[in-house]
Parts: sequence; structure tokens; C-alpha cells
Amino acid sequence: MREMFSHIMKNAKLRTKLLFSHFLIVFGAVIPISLIFTSRNTEILLRQMNQFNELSFLQICDNINREIEKYNSMADNLSAEPAWIGYLSSDSGAKTPDERYLAYARLLPGVKPKFDIASQNGEGITFYTWVASCMPGSYIKIVEPGSASWLREAEEAFGLKTMGNPDFGWNGSVTVPLCKAIVPGVVLRIDIPESQFSNVYYQHDSGKDYYVVNHLGKVVSSSKRLMIGKNIVDVEGLLINQDVPFYVAETERGISTLFCATSNPKGMQGTISVICIISPDEMLLQLDANRMLSTLTTIAVMLLASVFILFLSSSMTRRLDRLSASISLVRDGNFTVSIDTEGSDEIGRLGLSFKEMIGRMDQLFKQVYKAEAQIKELEMANKDARLRMLYSQINPHFMFNVMESVRMRLVRIGEREVSVVVKNFAKLMRKSIEWKNDDITLEQELELLESYLSIQKFRFSSTFSYHIDAELGLDAMVPKFTLQPIAENCFVHGFKNSQGVNRIDVRIWREGGAVFIEISDNGEGMSAERLEKLKVELDDNGDGASIGLRNVNQRLKLTFGPKHCLSVESGSSGTKVRISIPGREA
Repeated sequence: MREMFSHIMKNAKLRTKLLFSHFLIVFGAVIPISLIFTSRNTEILLRQMNQFNELSFLQICDNINREIEKYNSMADNLSAEPAWIGYLSSDSGAKTPDERYLAYARLLPGVKPKFDIASQNGEGITFYTWVASCMPGSYIKIVEPGSASWLREAEEAFGLKTMGNPDFGWNGSVTVPLCKAIVPGVVLRIDIPESQFSNVYYQHDSGKDYYVVNHLGKVVSSSKRLMIGKNIVDVEGLLINQDVPFYVAETERGISTLFCATSNPKGMQGTISVICIISPDEMLLQLDANRMLSTLTTIAVMLLASVFILFLSSSMTRRLDRLSASISLVRDGNFTVSIDTEGSDEIGRLGLSFKEMIGRMDQLFKQVYKAEAQIKELEMANKDARLRMLYSQINPHFMFNVMESVRMRLVRIGEREVSVVVKNFAKLMRKSIEWKNDDITLEQELELLESYLSIQKFRFSSTFSYHIDAELGLDAMVPKFTLQPIAENCFVHGFKNSQGVNRIDVRIWREGGAVFIEISDNGEGMSAERLEKLKVELDDNGDGASIGLRNVNQRLKLTFGPKHCLSVESGSSGTKVRISIPGREA
């Protein structure tokens, strides 16, 4: 099997190989990875959706509980009027309508402001009593004890507030009764507009099904208006598990996600439950959108990759076909064929190499008749090259030998000072030409610096002096000609306009694991602007007058790193250059 596959791949066309490799990668790697990614992404999205839904649900529950607490406080406040409650619970002896009205009118102004404030959102406030002497009106109704189910329930829960089943008005309005038996024979009923609850989840999250359930299991408010007044067991065809805050259940519309929160408000009988049901349609809509996006992305990538492979294979095979046709012409003896070498990839380099090979073969055929002359020319060229190599080796040595002869003659005639200058100059020249290694020891670099300074001492005589103070045992390595350009910069810039005695001090010491080199002069110094400009030139490698300093700074940073660079200090007089290098063995 392996041999057959290898045979097919060796004999198949390049385009076929590329397309086969492409589809093998797509179906063997891209599609499985895409499926795994989509599945993982779906799990993450589902978890994030549940977390978001849970936070939104808890916020809605909190707001609904606040509404219930508001009406609980309202009921407690309205029932805390002793005169009013006393009027409702005891027989005043009034017989005629006028007597009843006068007794009612004496008490109403004291409590009406509270009634008006409590009913500002359309709430209905009614006191039910079975005391016949009371004046029936908009706030008072006279009823028989236990004449209605909600009234009996309020009487049984004496002292506690009950949330009864919703009432439907003739105009389609829905109210939720909140009842409280204040004293025997008096029951307060506040008819809460159902919109006070429904507005809460409409404002926060209008895309899900919400239910508010009283302790009797009746739906008193819902985002699905047709479900108001029904038993909760009839919702979605399942029995709500009020003991579990979050779970998944089978509903009439499929697998749904349910959130349930139950609270027991202070001073109320029983519990109030808030239930949220997220239908599978909403969940699947978002998940399907995620899957569709992943699928479209995978298909787009596959199509783009296929188009790219076709374009690439077409471009490669077209160039290879042209190259193959040219090779066939050369095989037949045509060495003047024109070969297209477009591109610099492997095919382009192959065409260029083949073109060069044809040119060389053509030249070889032409050189058959001039073999002897070419051999002689090659021999002469070889001899000339050897002579030039010999001259390049002799000339420097000859120059140094001549300078040594001059130095010895000066010694013999007593010109020792001049001979020392010639010796130092020859040493500088030899070291600048013999550049085997870029790094030398600090001791060797100091010898070069001292040779240069002694030459300058000879030039300027009594107007120049120098001093070198170096600790013993400093065996660190530095780039060659690191210190001499710094000293030369003192003469070029520091002593340029100086009229007194110029001086250069060199101090070298070890501190911690580093070696510090400080070269200072007593020249004219630099202004703050010129010093700042010099630092910028050193850091930015820009053009400037101090080319030697910039070159030294670059070589130090390349050798030791950016921390080991030149540090320049200057003022109205004198300039100081400091270098730090790692202390290491030679």
C-alpha cells in the first residue's frame, strides 16, 4: 500500500499533488478541528447565556420583591390609624344617612392624603367591614363576614397579609389583591395593578417567559397574559420545582431552561415565587447562529484555500512547462534558446541556473578552438595574482623596516626623543594594519593610547601633558582603538581654541564586577545645548561632528550590550568621558 501510494505521488502531476494534499489536510484536520471548536464554543456560549440569564433573573426577582415590599409597607401604614380603624370596627349608633355621613366626614380629611399617595399608580384601596353604622363609599364597603373566598382567607390569616388570585376588570385590566385583616371585622384590600409587576421584566428582559405565583399556586402576573389566573401546574405542561433555583425540564415546546426563586416577604402568609422559562427556540436560535457562523467560516476558508491552491499550482506548472520545453530544445542542440527566469523562487533559480549552464556550455564549445591561448592567459593571470599577493605582503613590512632604520639612525645620532616618536608612530601603524582580532586586552589598548599621547606630547611640547592612573591586574578585553579616538576628540574639539597648557587625565579602576575608564580634559567644554545634541547623536546614530565618539559608542554597545555605552559630562570648561565594561579574563 505504501509503495503504491509512493508510486502514485511520484508520477502524478504537481497540480494533482497539491490538490490532494489540500483536501487531505482539509478533511483530515481542518474539518475535525472545526467541529471540535464549534462544539467547545457552543458549550462556552451556552454557559455564558445561562450565567447572563441567571443574573438578569435575579435582578428581576429583586425588583419584584421590592414592589411587594412597597405594598406591604403601604398596607401597614394605612392600617396604623387608630381613629379610622376604631370607626370601622365599632358601631357608632348612627342610624340615618346624615348621621353616617357626618361621622365619616369627620375622619376622612385626616386619612385621605395617605389614601391619595397610596393610590398614585392606580391602586384601589378599600376597607371591608361588617359594621352597619359605617358610611359606605369609595374607601369603605360593608360586607358579611366570610362572604368571599379572599375575605375568608384574610380572616383566617389574621394579622398577616395575603396575596389573592388576580381579578379581571371589564376593560381587560388585571389587578392583584393584597389583603390584611386589621382587627376583627375589618379587612384592608389593596388592588395592585398587574402592570406594576409586568413592567419590571418588560424593562429588563422582554424576550423570555416570566411568571409571578402566589402561595395558592395561581399566576398573578406573567409576560404571557393568557396564563394570568391559571394554576402554575398548567404552565408549559409541567410541575414547577420551586426548590431548585436552576434546572432543565421537558415542556410542550421541548427542553427548556427554568429559573425559579421563592421568597417569603415579612408579614405575609405563604411564599411568592418568580419563575422564568427560556424556551428552546430562543436558546437554539443563538446556538444555531453560532454554528452557522462557524460553518460559513470553515467553508470560506476551504474555498479560499482551494482557489489559492489552484492559482499557485497553475502558476507553478505553467512556468515548469515553459522550462521543460526549453530543456527539450537544448537537448536537441539549440543553445540559443531564450529561457524565461521570472521570479526568485526555486523554479526561478532553477531557470536561472539552467540559463547560466547553457551560456557556459556555449562558451565551452567556443573555447575548444582557443584552448592553448586561454591556457596561457590563465597561467599569466595566475602569475600576476601571485605577484600582487607577494607585493601586498612586502609593502607594509618594507614600510615598517624603513621606519625602524630611521629610528635606529636617530638613536645613533642622539635624537632619542624623535626616535621614540617614530617608534610609537610605527607601533600605531602596525596595530592599525594588523587587524586579526577586534578585541584586545585593556593593557594592550593602554599601550596604543600612550603611544598616541606621547606623539602628541612631542608635537605640543610644554603646552600639553597627560597622566594615566590604572589599577594593576585589570585584564578585561576591549574593542581595539576604543580609547585613542576619545583622546583624539580632546585635541580636535577640546583644545581647538585653547591658549594655556592642555592636559588629559586617564583613570581606570575596578568597581564591583565592572571596569570603569574615565578620560577627562581641561579644554573649553560644551554648552548644555551642544552636550544634549551630542548625546542624541550618540543614541540615534545621527550625523555629527564627533564621528570617533559615535563609532566607539556603537562598537561598545555591539560588544557588551546597550548598558555599556559612552557617558559624556561637560560644562563651561573641561569634558569627561566615562566607559564601563564587564571585568573578564583575557
